[in-house]
Amino acid sequence: MSKLISRALWIFPAALIALTACPEPPASAPTQGGAPGQGAPGAPGAPGVGGPVAGGAPPASVKPEFTQEQLATAADTITFAGKIICEANPGPFVVHIFPPPPADGGGAAPSDSPPQLITEHKVEKVGEFTLKVPKGDDVVVLAFPDNDGDGAPGPEEAIFFHNDTKAVKRVADLAGVELDCSKVVTPPAPADAVNPPTGTNPGPGGTPIEPGVAGVPAEGAAAAPAAAPAAAPPAAPAAQ
Repeated sequence: MSKLISRALWIFPAALIALTACPEPPASAPTQGGAPGQGAPGAPGAPGVGGPVAGGAPPASVKPEFTQEQLATAADTITFAGKIICEANPGPFVVHIFPPPPADGGGAAPSDSPPQLITEHKVEKVGEFTLKVPKGDDVVVLAFPDNDGDGAPGPEEAIFFHNDTKAVKRVADLAGVELDCSKVVTPPAPADAVNPPTGTNPGPGGTPIEPGVAGVPAEGAAAAPAAAPAAAPPAAPAAQ
């Protein structure tokens, strides 16, 4: 199971890029007031549905090295044929072809950039599909439901793999590619999400005390001034 997770984690950074990338706007994009990219949403030439969203994160998938249109007429290509099995979701789905992680023969080091998406193919519904793949080194085949149509796996669109995440050869046509959405792989939660910091101040003896409780000043607040010492009582008059 640990090796399966490590293979899957090699792919997940590429999916994260899909949610955080910020591509440059085209130079010819229409503008408003002469400033590029400032058109109001929905205006002609301005970002609308499927365009950049607040913060510059586009709802679009990682750009593949080869599109299916390019591979349809290219030499040295092969065909992957298979089916998507998913009782929980009728579709659509997106199939991605990635290089395997370094532990399985991939060319990049673990510290390098996330893997380059080789090609992708949208499958409208469960059932059989085919896609073109360029000949080359081994690859992994994965899919995810694309409920929102942005071409990238979201929080509710879990990734599932062919062949238990193991790589397949890319030297001849391949049949029997099976992608079952009941066999999803998800990354483990970050450690700080499992054990978040308490943010409390230690009290006497190390006992945590909430800021501002029992005389403990809140973080950033100035400490209360120390109380002035009590005045000494007047001396008794001397006896006559």
